[in-house]
Amino acid sequence: MRNIKDKLYISSWRRINKSLFNAYVTCYNNLTIDKKLKAPKELKKSLTDNSILLKYTEDTYSKAYEPARELGIYYENEDKSIELGDYIYDFIQNKISYETYMKIYCLNYKALINDKVISPLEVIIAKSLTNINISKNCEEIFEDCKEIFNPLAYEKSAFDSLDRFLGRMVEAQFLELKNKKYHIINGKIYEYNFDENIENKSIFESKYMQGNKESQKNLSIQMINKHIPNEFLQSLINNVMKNDLSKNIILYGPPGTGKTDYSIELSLDILGLNQNDRIKNREVFKSVLHKRVFFVTMHPSFSYEDFIQGIKPITNSSNLNFNLKDGVFKKVSDFAKTLYENEGELNVTSVNNKDILYICFFLSKFNTKLKKDANLYFGFNSNSEVYNYIGLKYNLKTNTIKNLRDAFDFLVSDSRTGWKPKNGSIDKLDNSDLWPFQDVYLELKDKSFDELTILLNDIKEKSTKSQIIKEENINYVIILDEINRANISKVFGEIITLLEDDKRIDGNNELSVLLPSGETFSIPPNLYVIGTMNTADKSISLVDIALRRRFQFMPLYPNKSIIQLYGTIDKIEKVNFMELLNEKLIDNTSHFYKGVDFQIGHSYFLKNNTLKDVINENIIPLLSEYYRSDLVKVKDLMDEIGFNINSENFTKTGLLEYNGKSL
Repeated sequence: MRNIKDKLYISSWRRINKSLFNAYVTCYNNLTIDKKLKAPKELKKSLTDNSILLKYTEDTYSKAYEPARELGIYYENEDKSIELGDYIYDFIQNKISYETYMKIYCLNYKALINDKVISPLEVIIAKSLTNINISKNCEEIFEDCKEIFNPLAYEKSAFDSLDRFLGRMVEAQFLELKNKKYHIINGKIYEYNFDENIENKSIFESKYMQGNKESQKNLSIQMINKHIPNEFLQSLINNVMKNDLSKNIILYGPPGTGKTDYSIELSLDILGLNQNDRIKNREVFKSVLHKRVFFVTMHPSFSYEDFIQGIKPITNSSNLNFNLKDGVFKKVSDFAKTLYENEGELNVTSVNNKDILYICFFLSKFNTKLKKDANLYFGFNSNSEVYNYIGLKYNLKTNTIKNLRDAFDFLVSDSRTGWKPKNGSIDKLDNSDLWPFQDVYLELKDKSFDELTILLNDIKEKSTKSQIIKEENINYVIILDEINRANISKVFGEIITLLEDDKRIDGNNELSVLLPSGETFSIPPNLYVIGTMNTADKSISLVDIALRRRFQFMPLYPNKSIIQLYGTIDKIEKVNFMELLNEKLIDNTSHFYKGVDFQIGHSYFLKNNTLKDVINENIIPLLSEYYRSDLVKVKDLMDEIGFNINSENFTKTGLLEYNGKSL
């Protein structure tokens, strides 16, 4: 073997950017598809197609391909066939972005420097950028890390190598470079366990530095493509997104990949309310729904009049009138615009969630089937009238009042059943800072009707007094679920142009349009639009091109780690089944091929039921739809992956049933 000093690993750190990365991926993906292609010629073509003008000829191929190999994009087998790294397949299928790939690279990459196996990212963070607010230029970072990054006889080579690795951290969006200074974008880098599987010099040298095809393969498979914990990676992606998030986003992917669920998490990120806890987030989301977040399910009959503005009929006993009515998008846009123009100032009452729970406890305790004392206090007899009255007074949905009251029924009354706490308790209500059910129950359970009416009179008095508060976060979110089920061009109409950042209020190219009513309309910068799109319903390639170029498309595909984190029953079996089934659905050599957009998502496997129930109640009906009711094909597919359909029952009834037995 050549001397380590002559073959320092850091010599392969070279400049990389998105265009160059795409050129490498295109080249080596083509080489895996067509074995007749020649690598030097194909790489030159890919570089040219991506407008990368290098002083490069086919004769200097050996210089140009090294970064692609070192980045883990590909490796070469002993038979000279080309294989792609695991994460490159994810990148090609739009499961991860270029920035995410570079995150994985930076986190997993190790080098042999000064006879030590190190993580360059770890060294840079630990030695130089330990504080999120510290900004340094490359010279300062080099001085901090000099003992590690100066293995050569002269400093320039080591300095240049460090500078190139910092560039890769910028591409990964771990660092930001402003005015020649680097600073950390994401503090969660510190949470990663850098010391995992660190190898000694001799092992590292023999595995990765032999300069042969086997060491190249080891590099790609075992280092660059080593999978890191999904929840950690997702937290990094989410945190970066918060810093550089498009105002128009479409979450797309196959059925059951949690698009609607993720839109909720994303909306709370935008509002600065994410609790990093799924159960707490659902609670927070309910509290801001129809206040700061608005949810619309799109469908084929959804129109411009429903979305922007239209004429709607108003009837009474003798006349039919037509009134102008704003659609949901215009209403939300106007709400956001008002808060934006008021610089975050809101006129609100001092009534809080705990006050609302006091009212709902009162309704639960002092209403029975025979006597409606609580209702009569509000001046009504029926429950629905009281719910409507309270909802209007305190800006809450009618169903919200009923649901909050129902929660107290669990402990207040034996005659009203059906609600159970999420915590699984038989004698204790759910409790949180946002909705302190248990605290309110313990405080009020022994109080009389008269004592509670005094408390409610105080709340009523509070509701008449308002105060000006300053909102730090002034964002609004509208979620357009199943956006591709509507006629998008028709629904958005002329406002499609206004969605662009620079066309919004106070943008560099601010625009407004004249609605059919004659009203001038523009979109404020604090309104975020999140769409969800089921790719099995309609390919994203069919989406209006005007919409595509104005939205950031974010893919969501099946993720087994979510089942492992949040599943309850049969987790291992469910993960195994999902992976086996999806392998068949995306295998283009298989008789059962459907494509990546027809995979089965992880959400189907999160319910508190058995794998047998999931297959019979969800998966078989979905597969029947995929294969246009060709039940024989569905049966054959299930049998092939080892989850046998009851043949006797199928022969007799023609119905598919999984009996719970696997090969």
